[in-house]
Amino acid sequence: MPLTHHTETINGIALHWVEQGAGPVVLLLHGFPEFWYSWRHQIDPLASAGFRVVVPDMRGYNLSAKPVDVHEYRLDRLTGDIAALIDRVSEGKPVVLVGHDWGGVVAWFTAMAHPDLLDKLIIVNCPHPLGISRALARWSQKRRFWYQYAFQIPYLPEWILSFNDCAMIRRKLERLIHRREALSDSDLEKYVQAMQQPGALRGMINYYRAIGRHRRWSRSMVKTIAVPTLVLRGLDDPFFIPEAFEHYDRWVERCELESVPGAGHFIQSDLPDLVVDRIVRFSRGKAARLSIESRS
Repeated sequence: MPLTHHTETINGIALHWVEQGAGPVVLLLHGFPEFWYSWRHQIDPLASAGFRVVVPDMRGYNLSAKPVDVHEYRLDRLTGDIAALIDRVSEGKPVVLVGHDWGGVVAWFTAMAHPDLLDKLIIVNCPHPLGISRALARWSQKRRFWYQYAFQIPYLPEWILSFNDCAMIRRKLERLIHRREALSDSDLEKYVQAMQQPGALRGMINYYRAIGRHRRWSRSMVKTIAVPTLVLRGLDDPFFIPEAFEHYDRWVERCELESVPGAGHFIQSDLPDLVVDRIVRFSRGKAARLSIESRS
């Protein structure tokens, strides 16, 4: 089946998504600074495996709406988008929700706020929110998050990231994706074109501003997760210290944590076949082929 594009009013805003395949829904959420295209290596294989694959541009990104106000990027707005999209595409059946980076944050909170909508939860390189909070007590984690503090400054981050045809983001993506053939020049241009959509850089950065301004309120949303959960952690991820992935048994009733050697922050690009394998197997209740480093 071909890849199709859709744009509809979801949760009060215009939301764009792509989909392919038929069967149980697997919904993939991208991170920063990407858009739906970050899952391009997984869409066709998952559709061929018998899933209906749905991949949105989250609000603020690419072809979806880009509200101006920072409060429009609070976690209740973001999880509301995903809950409404699930209602739109799932035909009343729970879905497998997969999130990477910021998509992982939104996926965690969607599982807390709307557990009835999910059959399985798969997180790629994004610790549990309380794991992040605990890690931020350490200077080693604060240092890795320097850019998030810089993003709190008005206007300047947008100017810096857009300068010289988004040269800084180009360099970062080229450096952070280990498997160079996974990011062609054409791919990189697609990312830049998405960032250059009117209002996109501001929308993307507003995720960080909103979490910075509403951190205490966001913590009030945290609940124990009963949805079966798989967390994939790239061992070469430069953004999180190992301690951020500890003590998951306190917050997730059924969680498997797999530490993946040879993968950085963008596991779905570094090891695309492994990510497909884990999604398929975990969605169908099967154990992963590789040993799990630790289970909580």
